[in-house]
Amino acid sequence: MGHKSFDLVRVGTDFRQLGRDIFGRAGYCHRGIQPLQQSQNSNHAIGSEEQLRITQFFISGDDSADVARNLAGTNQPDVGTVLTQENRQGSAARRALLRLPGIEKGQRAVDQQAQGGDDVSQMQKRPRVAIVYKSLPQYRRRFYELLKTQLELYGIEFVLIYGQPGASEASKRDSIHLPWAKRIENKIFRLGSRELYWQPCLRQLQGVDLVIVEQASKLMLNYVLMLQSLWGTRRLAFWGHGRNFQDHNASWLGEKVKAWMSRHVHWWFSYNDLSAEVVKELGFPAERITSVQNAIDTRQLVREKESWTMDRLASFKQSMGIASENIGLYTGGMYPEKRLPFLLKACERIREQIPDFQMIFIGAGVEDGVVKEAAARHDWIHYAGPKFEAEKVPYFLISKLFLMPGLVGLAILDTFALGVPLVTTQVRYHSPEIEYLRNHENGVMLEQADDVDAYAAKVVELMTDEQSLQKLQQGCLQASLTYTIEEMAERFAQGICRAVEAARDNRSAADGGEQIWQS
Repeated sequence: MGHKSFDLVRVGTDFRQLGRDIFGRAGYCHRGIQPLQQSQNSNHAIGSEEQLRITQFFISGDDSADVARNLAGTNQPDVGTVLTQENRQGSAARRALLRLPGIEKGQRAVDQQAQGGDDVSQMQKRPRVAIVYKSLPQYRRRFYELLKTQLELYGIEFVLIYGQPGASEASKRDSIHLPWAKRIENKIFRLGSRELYWQPCLRQLQGVDLVIVEQASKLMLNYVLMLQSLWGTRRLAFWGHGRNFQDHNASWLGEKVKAWMSRHVHWWFSYNDLSAEVVKELGFPAERITSVQNAIDTRQLVREKESWTMDRLASFKQSMGIASENIGLYTGGMYPEKRLPFLLKACERIREQIPDFQMIFIGAGVEDGVVKEAAARHDWIHYAGPKFEAEKVPYFLISKLFLMPGLVGLAILDTFALGVPLVTTQVRYHSPEIEYLRNHENGVMLEQADDVDAYAAKVVELMTDEQSLQKLQQGCLQASLTYTIEEMAERFAQGICRAVEAARDNRSAADGGEQIWQS
């Protein structure tokens, strides 16, 4: 693919510093640098924003000094040539350049700096963005780390605030700690069968330009932040599904309040395109929705998969007392929406038709006792307890199918990454990630949600039809290339940049003139 070269003229600052500011670990883009519409020293023109697509090379592998040298690879004192190549939209480097202001605004910043103007400190201020989440599950670790790194590239300070889970979520035993994040002690109140959370972090949110919270009616902090937003003292964004997809458990009043609040935030980070459509149906502007394509760290799973040899897997199976090739796997939380009693009945039907069938359960939750009792009765049912990240990989590698007849969420991404097709049913309360399933291409969804025999028959069919199974496995591996944690972090960071820039533009319009605000 050919390269295009555009010229950048420095306006009051060293061009090598530009490289550090755009790509440096803790730098930020100076407002005194501006890509010109027409270079003074060449015929190369920078046209629409779509032309500013910077190669990923500049942000992966090279340190900031090398990047600066690449950017400033010219002997001319005032002009540097930036080589770019056509790259997919969303490149972090491209977005960093798009944060630069108009040429008039950039020149005004330089003039004010030379005159010692009052706006210099504001121009140099780094924006602060906070995510407040009620707890920190292990599957979010890599996402937050990647997001923090991406935002540093744009000169945005990222603050992550989290607390401890409530009783039902704590039973999953999947919470972790991040040393660089801020941990608070949630106050959890019982209201009948429901839990209400107070997240005591208002002090930590002082000076934060954008606060992103989970869209949930049980989080009392959200109501305080919404009032601040309505008063004009807070920029608030929601991150979530758009509605409660498990509406059989939802509070009618809570959903009404949540829908109203969802229309009055500054920005929306929807889990995926399905959630984005839900948010648009609530009446929220499409241009202020970022679909983040919710994902987990599948690359780590693939790396771990590649480390397992056939001999090592054979030893692993032997340690579990399994000799069969016909193995089903369940991994995830264990609560009513997962339909574990249904699955156990289906397993008994499968065992009747495939005598050496084995079933492995991984996870924990309020209903794990049902699985433990079944494992105590049947030596072909194996309960391994909760396993996370690389720990669960060998269980996938010895299994043919992933059996989850109830609610499907992020677990579908495990099936893609490790090539173990999902078999589920068409229940109405799947999480938005079910959108990733392509029926009979990368998994199977049966319409008869309550037909145990039909579910068992489909599993038997796939386990005994090598050609059909291989087709699904190939579909899984193809889907794994699309839904990655890296893409999620990049989309989320892009949305934050747009939200922060929109907030700056709104403030400028409200003040009746342009403000120079450092992004």
